[in-house]
Amino acid sequence: EEVTTDIDSSVFGNIFHRTTEIIYKEILGKRDGMITSQAINDLLNDDLTLREIVNRAFKEEFFQIPVNQHAEYNGLQLLNKEVITAYVKQLLRRDADHAPFKFVAAEYLVRETINITPTDGSTPFTINLGGSIDRMDEKEGKLRIIDYKTSSNIQEANNVEQLFDKNAKKRPYHIFQTLLYATLMEKQTDKTIIPALFYIQKAASPDYSPTIKLDKKVIEDFASVRDTYIDLLNPLLEEVFSENTNFTQTTVTHNCKYCEFAHICGRKNMA
Repeated sequence: EEVTTDIDSSVFGNIFHRTTEIIYKEILGKRDGMITSQAINDLLNDDLTLREIVNRAFKEEFFQIPVNQHAEYNGLQLLNKEVITAYVKQLLRRDADHAPFKFVAAEYLVRETINITPTDGSTPFTINLGGSIDRMDEKEGKLRIIDYKTSSNIQEANNVEQLFDKNAKKRPYHIFQTLLYATLMEKQTDKTIIPALFYIQKAASPDYSPTIKLDKKVIEDFASVRDTYIDLLNPLLEEVFSENTNFTQTTVTHNCKYCEFAHICGRKNMA
């Protein structure tokens, strides 16, 4: 596959994710998983090592060349490299504030089965749901599920119901996704789960927190919203997988803006 000279938002995010995965799997968390402020600050002060890690991530995710091969950057790529390095430093500074904590996993593939009993009386069925959790760490017996976002658009919601509003122009899907991960992880742990969204562009603020809020209240335990979330998730899954459901185009054309299938239904230029 030919490598383009452009770095789109998805590739930019992949490079950032790979950088943080290397940092926590191979540098900070490679021993017993315990992360201290001292260890993070030592890495922050080691600019050469940080840049080598970002360079490696670029080779793997963008240039798609062996890590021992020299990468030729153009001006725009160098600029993106500097931005990613700055974002990684912002993440590490916030993590130093949160330390000490135990690193649990990075890019964790969670998979679980969900049993659906259709309300129309049709045959019950089972579906497989899963995804890749950017990072999990543990502190004081609580498991934090972190989803990194390189977008500057912080999503908020007034309630769980808003996450399922199909007609919303700007549905808070970041929160929906992270709570879905929490739903799946509950089947694998008995620890208290704290869902978190880390908006990297906002992390430079000294009072920034990656916590998720509903109606301006921090979700300190996923259990506090679990029942409502699952009660709304199951009918949605039933609708999506039902053989009796007729699918129609959304009336909210704004949602077609980044849809990869917009060209199929003639909405490529509508949003």
